Amino acid sequence: LAVTAEQRISLHHMWGVALLGISKTEEARSHLRKALDMRPDQRRWAAIDRDLSRSYLIDGNLNPAEVQIDRSLEYIPLDDLPERGISLGFKARILIAKGKTLEALEMFGTAAKLLQRGDNRHYELYNGLHFAAALAEQANLEQLENLDGYFDRVRWLANTYGGESHRVRWQELVRQIREMKGLANPVS
Repeated sequence: LAVTAEQRISLHHMWGVALLGISKTEEARSHLRKALDMRPDQRRWAAIDRDLSRSYLIDGNLNPAEVQIDRSLEYIPLDDLPERGISLGFKARILIAKGKTLEALEMFGTAAKLLQRGDNRHYELYNGLHFAAALAEQANLEQLENLDGYFDRVRWLANTYGGESHRVRWQELVRQIREMKGLANPVS
């Protein structure tokens, strides 16, 4: 069987993603770099850079994670709003890890708007769960109350597109938000 260059890129990319799933980050980076060495198209390049960024975040290497995600954003065409939303949501997670919460919250919000324009509800759900967790961690009650409609959407995404772990995570966030003193309209 003849294997095309695009298939080899996909093979290394997906193998790297699978290795990330079991926290074998060094091996994952090796496959992701091999995929990049084969010169994928811009969209694939951006996705591979995002996955490289994820490998560094898993290891707690925040500066290389941020460099990779910024590079990912450079390769995404400006009109590919959903793909930009995915990478912006991921960059927000890096900013949270770096303690830059306010900047991260703004980026989560921008990512949420962009992701709603696309058709990948799973990424929209992941962004929503991370956004809600960051808001709850900040105990920013005013912002939480102003986002009730958004939280309704995240709940719907968790129930419609999420697995059991997503629904459990959402319920934990709801419980945390309800425990916050003075919250007039807790989400459910």
